[in-house]
Amino acid sequence: MKGLVTSINLFMTAISAAIGLATAPTIRDPFLVWAFAGPTIAGAILTVIFWFTFKHIDKEEFVINTDFRDMRRDSDRETDAEDAVAPSEKKVVAEK
Repeated sequence: MKGLVTSINLFMTAISAAIGLATAPTIRDPFLVWAFAGPTIAGAILTVIFWFTFKHIDKEEFVINTDFRDMRRDSDRETDAEDAVAPSEKKVVAEK
C-alpha cells in the first residue's frame, strides 16, 4: 500500500513537471499577465458553476439530534408545543 501511494505521488509530480515544462516558454514579459490571469479567470468561472450546482444544499433544513429516532425537520413538527416538552417528559407522557 505504501508503494502504491508513493507511485501515485510521483506520477502526480511528473504530470506537474510536464505541465511546467510545456508552459515555461509562454511566460515571457508580454505574456506574463496571462500566466496569472488565466487561472484566476478559470477559478472565477468554476466558483460560479460550483455555486449553481450546490446552492440547493443551503436551502435544505436539517435538525441534528442526539436521539436518532427523533430526527425530523423543523417544518415537519405539527405544533410548537412539541418543542416545549423536554425529551424526558415525552417518555413520561408516553408511558401514562
